[in-house]
Amino acid sequence: MYPNSALAAWQLALMLVVPLASLAVWLTAVFLAARRPSSRAREASAILNLVARDDQERQDKLAA
Repeated sequence: MYPNSALAAWQLALMLVVPLASLAVWLTAVFLAARRPSSRAREASAILNLVARDDQERQDKLAA
């Protein structure tokens, strides 16, 4: 083994920190994406559903 081929301590630490930090970021992103929507988003969704249902009822009445 060549004397200068061994990695320095900071290089080994970097090889440990980078994958762990990447894993933490990925897990955080997955957690945030899997959360239930906020009450505000649910209200907006409910309003859009009501509007869509009303529009569909109007179209059904016009078609009949």
